[in-house]
Amino acid sequence: MRLLRSRTTIWLLVLLLTTLSACGGEGGEGDDPTTTVDTTAGDNGTTTTPAPDSDTTAPSEPVEITWMLFWNTSGRDALGEPLVEKFNQEHPNIRVEVISVPFGEFKERAISLHAADQTPDVITPQPDMIRDFVELGILQPLDSFLDADPEYAASLAAGALLPVEGAQYHVPTVIIPTGMFYNITMLEEAGVTIPDSWDWENLQEAMEAVNDPASGRYATALALCESVSANVSTQVFPFIFGAGGQLVDDSGQAALDSPEVLQAAEYYMNIAENYTVPGILSECLADNLGHFVSETTAFHFQNTGAVGVLRSENPELDWGFASVEGPAGREGIRLTSWNLGMGSTTEHADAAWTFIKWLTTTGNSEIGQVGGNIPANADAASDSWITDDPIMQVAASLASDPNAVLTDVLMPAPSQMYLALQTQLQEVISGNKTLEEALATANEEWNALLNE
Repeated sequence: MRLLRSRTTIWLLVLLLTTLSACGGEGGEGDDPTTTVDTTAGDNGTTTTPAPDSDTTAPSEPVEITWMLFWNTSGRDALGEPLVEKFNQEHPNIRVEVISVPFGEFKERAISLHAADQTPDVITPQPDMIRDFVELGILQPLDSFLDADPEYAASLAAGALLPVEGAQYHVPTVIIPTGMFYNITMLEEAGVTIPDSWDWENLQEAMEAVNDPASGRYATALALCESVSANVSTQVFPFIFGAGGQLVDDSGQAALDSPEVLQAAEYYMNIAENYTVPGILSECLADNLGHFVSETTAFHFQNTGAVGVLRSENPELDWGFASVEGPAGREGIRLTSWNLGMGSTTEHADAAWTFIKWLTTTGNSEIGQVGGNIPANADAASDSWITDDPIMQVAASLASDPNAVLTDVLMPAPSQMYLALQTQLQEVISGNKTLEEALATANEEWNALLNE
């Protein structure tokens, strides 16, 4: 398991990175909080709300704002309503109406509401939605509010604050790192000594020792089920990052044809061919997790969203959580996040920002705790439910790692790009292509999307 880090050290690093980012960013129209974006330049046409004159942005007269979210329709038992009730007690002049939408319908509903001039005041976009929402003019930049409150801005996890076209359109509520879950009992029964840290070499040795198909036990399960982009982003990308590879190079072109990506893909394919539950082409992440819960597999690759499931469905399971260091000497960590954005047409920007800031400060610990994820705010991330829990300590360390990558905001069409790579890996599994051919094809398809 990864060595735990001091919380003070972690957030000093976050503070440093955020400060450097704020000071060193390139200027542009998106950086000016009082200008209207020039639509002739291909931007979204939204107007940024001027920064408030003071830290107190709450309105003096009663207003009502809308909050569109999916949290309380995703098995998290009405998280939104209790938070709104607490907020309203503290801010009686701001009434929040919750628009609760099933996750699978969220993106299209947000687009349709915007088209009908009913854009919600506060929105909870997933990372892969943010760029599309910016291009469609659904979100407005938040730079004026962040610049007016540098102490608050510095408290947010820097790794999840990624600008789009030079402006910041979201703030994160929680950070969700990927990692590797391992069954301690199964490994010890197979004669494996749990290492202080995992790397490609000792992971393969452990898989070899524990894999026993004849007895119905496997080292792991992998997912390449149809049309689920999270499969490769969760299970392939960490190996790429651990090998020192990139998804997109510094010139903005696809990097799937690099030696590092090939090395990572070869390692992944070796696991897929020799150590997994049969049926990878029909397996989804939920199926993989089910095998781990039932102790059919000794390893499971997913993000911390699986923590709550493991603890509720098999409380007797003895397991750990860690990252895996690759041959480049770095841990392969892919991040995702829950986020908040402000609707571009809101008439109550100060009230919307007051609510966003409350959700990422006062309400941040509760949001993280319910989902089993790491609060994006440094103060909430040091609460006892994290610092007293070894698993969450590791998760917090991964979430603040400077090498961790939040991929979705960087891509112009992340779901399409991930599915393009997945389709090519399916071709390799099916015996229709070599790995080199598959990566070359995926690279071409990525560049077509990147250069649109």
